[in-house]
This record gives sequence, C-alpha cells and structure tokens, in this order.
Amino acid sequence: MAARVSARIVLPRLLERGQDETVTLALYQGASVVHPTSGTYSLVNESGETVVSGAVSVGTDGVASYAVGGASTSSRDYSDRWLEEWALVVGGVTHRVQCDAMNVRRKLYNVVTQDDLKRRHPQIVAENLAPESDDFTGQIDEAFEEFERELINKGNRPNLILSPWSCRACVLALALSYVFRDAITNATGESDRFRDMAKFYADEYASKFPKLTYRIDESEDGTVSDRKPAGTPVVFLSATPRATRSGLS
Repeated sequence: MAARVSARIVLPRLLERGQDETVTLALYQGASVVHPTSGTYSLVNESGETVVSGAVSVGTDGVASYAVGGASTSSRDYSDRWLEEWALVVGGVTHRVQCDAMNVRRKLYNVVTQDDLKRRHPQIVAENLAPESDDFTGQIDEAFEEFERELINKGNRPNLILSPWSCRACVLALALSYVFRDAITNATGESDRFRDMAKFYADEYASKFPKLTYRIDESEDGTVSDRKPAGTPVVFLSATPRATRSGLS
C-alpha cells in the first residue's frame, strides 16, 4: 500500500499587510517530496471573500509556490480568520489542503542564534554530539516554531509582540533541550549526561513560559499598549468587535 500524501504545515500562514509574499507548500509521500503536475492557490478573508487566487508554480524541488502581491492585502482589515487552500494535482489526483491564515501588521522574528547557545553553554560545539553538531540551526528553528505554537494555542498572537527580546530565554532553553535530546541517541557515550541536560533545559523552558510577559501592539496601530499579556493568561479580557476579529485574548 502506497504511503499517504501529507502536507508540511507548521504554523498558520502569516501575511504582512501590504507586503509582497511568496507562500509555499511541500507535499510528501513517505520520506520524499512529491512533485505536483499542476495546481491552484486561493486566499479568502474572514467574510469568505476571495483575496487572491490563481495557478501555482512548482519548482524543480517539487515545492509549490504562489506570489501574493502586497496590493491585494493592503486595504484589508487585520484578521486571524483568513483561510488558504491549495489544490495540487499529484498522479492525476487533486489534493486539497487548507490552513488558517492571518493578515497582520508585523511578524515576530526569532532573536536566538547559534552564538547565543554557545554563550549559554560554551562547550556545546566541543561536546561529543552528533557529527553535524557544529550547526544547530534546525533545533533553533524548531524551538522557535514550537514556542509560537504554544503562544497561539494559549490564545496569544505572536505577531502582536513588540518586545521580541522577552521571548529569548524561552526559545534558548527549548533549543538547548532539543540539542541534548538529539544527542541522547545520536552521540557516542555519555547518554545519561545528555539526558540530564535535555531534561534540565526542558524544565527551564516549562518554568519560564508561564512567567513570560511582553509588550504588544494590541490595536495593531504601531503603538505600545498599556497591557502586558502573559505567556499563559489567567483571565481572558472582554474584547471590542475589532479585537475579536484580530483574535486578541
């Protein structure tokens, strides 16, 4: 039996209002990217109105892409209730993949780099880890994506955060936990110590996330709001109609 086709989707699609964006989607069958022969992309807003639609491009790597022009989003309200749909043809079968999308003022950028891991744990490159242990980009990216997912799942909007530095300690701890977790099975020897280190940093992340606070642009007007939300909100405040569309808690 052939493996099912799956789509790699890690987060809602964030589109900066008024900015040209190229959105992409890769379909997999087993461990391999499958190459669509054709397909279409559509983006609709919270009212069900089509913002853009058209034929996709498929690269030599099999990844489908579509260019969303900034002019098509510049006059739209900010919202976390948009929806995108890909209809990609693979082997004569059309696969329709949907995902929620957001029209936002700004995106949140990761503020953790490999140098930060080295400053926190100076011997990390010299550790007896996996052969590729001099590059921790994958673990850092995965930690940041997981951090964003947890914020969203707890009713927060990462794109509203105006103090990205406040997120640094959480992402840094989570990335280090991933590095040492990978080392448990990939490295030769010292698995017990790496397991202890992975747990140490995972526990650090678990303790820091609920205490996380940050500055936000609550109205998405480019100004700092008085309210400072927490990573794990205790009380959900009532919202104005515009705030409800923006998905604020």
